[in-house]
Amino acid sequence: MASASDVGVPEVEETGSTYVANALLKASAAWQVIGGGWCLADDSGLSVDHLGGAPGVYSARFAGEDVTYADNNALLLERMTGVPEDERGAAFICTLVLLVPDETPRPAEDPAWEVLEDPGVPEGATAYAIVGRAEGRITEALAGSGGFGYDPLFFLPEEGVTFAELTSERKNAISHRGLALGHLRRCIRSITEV
Repeated sequence: MASASDVGVPEVEETGSTYVANALLKASAAWQVIGGGWCLADDSGLSVDHLGGAPGVYSARFAGEDVTYADNNALLLERMTGVPEDERGAAFICTLVLLVPDETPRPAEDPAWEVLEDPGVPEGATAYAIVGRAEGRITEALAGSGGFGYDPLFFLPEEGVTFAELTSERKNAISHRGLALGHLRRCIRSITEV
């Protein structure tokens, strides 16, 4: 399997207002470069309830362009100052878009994926949106040194720690990306077993 850079897919500007829109932009760019075929792209971010879903698709640039993880975390902590614990809910979300040629068999029905009916789907392709979601809450201070991005602020009540305090193996098993990839494996298995 080749990466986007391996086959010459240019950097795609993420102009969509949703994770699925941005993932579709990237998958469609790959589809055009390779002339059709199986293509996969993702978009992910942090959605904070108290902030109306922000930073959302702007997670990487929440504090502005060319910022560090520390800048984004500092702004998030500032915006969450004084917010009670029961209003600090958040979710990490990873959306995958899988493009396959139209003649590819359809996977079994499953709530983990849906067919995208979108004008951005390339001609000759069927698009599936696959979402992984990890629920947690935003802490009042950084905790842990693992991971990246908002991991030191994202607390998982069922684990009793932040993403940054988990082992990489455990994080990969329960994270939004890990869940999305698990759904993707099942989707592909369902297609190839037809």
